[in-house]
Amino acid sequence: MRLRGKHVKGILVLDSTPIYAGILQSGMYDECYTTEEILGEISHIRALHETISRRLDSRLLKVDSASSESTKRIGELAKKLGEGKLSNADLSILALTLDLKKRGFKPTLISDDFAIQNLANSISLPYLSYTTKGIKRVITWVLYCPACGRTVDRIKSKECEICGSALKRRPKN
Repeated sequence: MRLRGKHVKGILVLDSTPIYAGILQSGMYDECYTTEEILGEISHIRALHETISRRLDSRLLKVDSASSESTKRIGELAKKLGEGKLSNADLSILALTLDLKKRGFKPTLISDDFAIQNLANSISLPYLSYTTKGIKRVITWVLYCPACGRTVDRIKSKECEICGSALKRRPKN
């Protein structure tokens, strides 16, 4: 489901894309959280500095850190689903959403990143897209060799151990 243009009550946990796309200027939220890692991803955009600073000063945007327990759980889940391309910022935002849920809040993760949505969906974390339609189902990825057809359970290298071709990924289910 897409969020853009709708007011959402409760806590929103923001990935970088909704911040780029102007959610902080929209006023369609009651309270937002993000992580230092996400702010680091967007720190090069000078046009956002003043908006972020104002939202932090007014406490409409809060920066929090995820627990190591939740970060570890999200990392393990990412490996299980084959989502190996997640950044530390991606892991931090998922783990923070999980932590807020454990604290008794009802957070909604806002991200257009399909890998983030895939992980959130797999552990029943509420999420919405901001500028895209979002995912339709959870995907578990499997690595395979396009040359010889061999599937790989664990990533040992980026090349097939049998024929040496570069491995690719496809949905397992």
